[in-house]
Amino acid sequence: MADTESLERQRRALAEFGIFALRSLDIDAVLLEAGRQAAESLGIEMAKILELRSGEDSLLVRSGYGLMPGIVGHARVPLGRRSAAGLAILTGEAVTSDDTANETRFEISEIVRIHGVRSMANVLISNSDGSPYGVLELDSRRPGMFEAIDTPYLQNYANLVSAALERWRSRQALQATLTERDILMRELQHRVRNDLQAVIGLLVVEASASENPETKHRLDRVRSRVNALRLVHERLFRDRKIGSVDGLSYLADLARSCIDLWAAAQRQSIALRIEGGTVEISHDTAVILGLIVNEFVTNSAKYAFPFGTGSIAVELVPKKESHGYCLILADDGIGFPETPARHSGRRFIETLARQIGARIHWSSEDGVRLTLECDLSAQK
Repeated sequence: MADTESLERQRRALAEFGIFALRSLDIDAVLLEAGRQAAESLGIEMAKILELRSGEDSLLVRSGYGLMPGIVGHARVPLGRRSAAGLAILTGEAVTSDDTANETRFEISEIVRIHGVRSMANVLISNSDGSPYGVLELDSRRPGMFEAIDTPYLQNYANLVSAALERWRSRQALQATLTERDILMRELQHRVRNDLQAVIGLLVVEASASENPETKHRLDRVRSRVNALRLVHERLFRDRKIGSVDGLSYLADLARSCIDLWAAAQRQSIALRIEGGTVEISHDTAVILGLIVNEFVTNSAKYAFPFGTGSIAVELVPKKESHGYCLILADDGIGFPETPARHSGRRFIETLARQIGARIHWSSEDGVRLTLECDLSAQK
């Protein structure tokens, strides 16, 4: 009969294992710890967890404590009455043996034989649907080491292992779903990028074929806006990210692309200055900021430099105190001319800024300067 001290030791061991099983994400560590804690708390030399795999006629030694090297992950135990564990699976009940030398209910498996086991206890580990996952088996080289009270105690370990297995399977299934989602999202990004590139190609063809300067101008303007969208998906695909981009590098690429389009068309020499730090921007916000940068750079290239030279600055600065960022766009051109087209571009930028909850400020000293401030809560 177990004394009070032994029972208290067993309670503590079971509680410690329960906490470990709930916290650990490593199922192999949970299986090993279950056998170790159960064996040590009962003063038993060996423990193993045997796994029943679908379509197989034996149990795999999935985890072991106190076993010979080379057993875990390789050795197998026969099913049915050819082993104690097999009998437990067959009957659906716990199987104990006081002395294997006198056992007649089942055969003594080779693993039991080579380890010199004389007494053993086997309890079922069940899956969430009630089917058997396998067996928790404790083995001793001494006969008569298990009492009736030990079986329900060991079943508690088996039940905690069952719960850990279910949690692990659920996590694996969730991870597989997330991986599949990421693959699908990347495929979508790839297709959208290619589709937008095809649209840009069509706009280039149409603009080249047009003899009307105003039509050509409008097509080029649409082309530059579509390109802003394409670059977002290009970044997402290239950087292997889902849902966010590095804001500064994206806006820098976009500004260069814009200048290449408009400066070449108007035979201008425009320098680009990029400054700032790392700011991760969500996909939706990146689209809006891209359109804002596209509009500002396009207007600067078209209207700010009548003498053919100038510079444009793009600066994106993280603001730690407000968990946000500040986007500054500036040119050193002639300021705001009385050109309706440029003022319509300004209204378009202001409309876009409102969509992401940004505060904006314009100034026209030594060129045009736009300051846009946005915090992350507004971005979300």
